[in-house]
Amino acid sequence: MQMLERLRQAHLIAIVRASSYEGAVAQAQTLVSAGVPILEVSWTTPNAIKVLSAVKKAGVVVGAGTILTEDTAKRAIEAGAEFLLAPNFSGKVHQVASESGVPYIPGVWTASEVAQALSVGISVQKLFPAATGGIPHLKALSEPFPTVEFIPTGGVTIEDAEAWIDAGALAVGMGGALSRLHPDAIGKVVDVLRRGGR
Repeated sequence: MQMLERLRQAHLIAIVRASSYEGAVAQAQTLVSAGVPILEVSWTTPNAIKVLSAVKKAGVVVGAGTILTEDTAKRAIEAGAEFLLAPNFSGKVHQVASESGVPYIPGVWTASEVAQALSVGISVQKLFPAATGGIPHLKALSEPFPTVEFIPTGGVTIEDAEAWIDAGALAVGMGGALSRLHPDAIGKVVDVLRRGGR
């Protein structure tokens, strides 16, 4: 899967979330110009389908986030989403993604949730909300589930992003903490995370 291979190189998903279509597109343009190779368009953004379509023209890997229902999953994939993320696991969303050949990365927090997603073959999972348990929680889940690759999201900061990667995370998901930076600073974060990893 091209998306997952690129994710293993970049160790970063930049989350595009804004209160307007124009704001989201501007945010995405800034991230792309700073060198971010993988973007997630949150479905809570107004006109998310249009935002996703606009971002795809930039030539980066673009996925859809906060995908909670079967219908939303179908619409996101039809709009060109190359991967789906969610704060939870949904069997129906997983089915849509599987039938379409699109990676689905569900959110997990407990050992039971990790095991549920793993039982249907999902080994790349979003640890959400990451900041609540921090890096110790990532390490605690990684011990009994060594085949699962986690993407901490939700409260990851510029200051601790690299530490998450050093602790074994596949990548980190970052929204406002990243997009609020000057493009030059975003570029430095991209470079640091690209050099990191297992």
